[in-house]
Amino acid sequence: MTLRECPRKYYYSNVAGLRSLTPSIEQRAFSFGTAMHKVLEGFYKLPNDRRTLKYLTSKWRSVSRDLDDEHKELGLGMVRGYYDWVSVMDSGRFITISSEKRLGMKVKTPIGDVQFSGQMDSLWLEKQTGKLYIIDHKTYTNFPSDHFFNNNPQMYSYLLLLQKNGLTASGFIFNILRKVSHVEPAVNKDGSLSIRNANVSEKSFVETAERCGIDLADPRYAEFLDKIRQFPAYKRVEQEIIVSKLKQAERELQVEATALLNFYKFGFYSVPGDHCAYCSFKHLCDVQSSGGNVRETIEKNYSVSGTLLETEL
Repeated sequence: MTLRECPRKYYYSNVAGLRSLTPSIEQRAFSFGTAMHKVLEGFYKLPNDRRTLKYLTSKWRSVSRDLDDEHKELGLGMVRGYYDWVSVMDSGRFITISSEKRLGMKVKTPIGDVQFSGQMDSLWLEKQTGKLYIIDHKTYTNFPSDHFFNNNPQMYSYLLLLQKNGLTASGFIFNILRKVSHVEPAVNKDGSLSIRNANVSEKSFVETAERCGIDLADPRYAEFLDKIRQFPAYKRVEQEIIVSKLKQAERELQVEATALLNFYKFGFYSVPGDHCAYCSFKHLCDVQSSGGNVRETIEKNYSVSGTLLETEL
């Protein structure tokens, strides 16, 4: 959530560095996504010949120890399916230049300067063209609309960060994993393949069919494969830079920097909405609005890694 969507949440999360000792639904989803990012980060740091299924599954087991059993199994199924998919998708087109790259830049405003920083999931170099792409790994329950990818201010902020640090990217790539646990195709007693569960990868279904001597030209299987392709569990969306949007992002970043300085001066207010139901700081906002002891509530319910402002207590 950005500064403009809820300044109070921005303060709690990014300035005070609060983390609830009792994870909310939002935090659990964040922890799952963070674990998946760590797996993909490590995977793409490896040379192509060492990017194995064994690495993905062992890395997932290592980083998911704090998750509940349901999410552990979900993630394990996702990385297995991802390996099948990426084995076909990746054909040595890119070289990984860096992973989890953090950069900073100073934004000048009429009332002062603000230092912004951002961390990109990865930078990939396209071997054939020499073009640099910003990579953003995403996990979703369902794929967002194309509008989301075409109008993503975060990516243009990353482009600005690169430019201010002497690098130029040609565009960005969203590497998306849908939260679906892949399973191996089931073989029925009569030797046919089950087509009841669509949570199988196309590759594993085809390989199992070939191993069992099954003709995929059979209309039942052809229709099932079409279904798998229409609702993929993995997807890549590539976007080239639109210059007008880059200029717009630069203007918006300056507006956000000015707003941030004003929030420090006049206070970080909350913006109530549907997001409050899943917010890690809902209880804290309730205490503050009712005139309760905010400092005591923080000490009992949150860890602190940032700076607590007296004006917000």
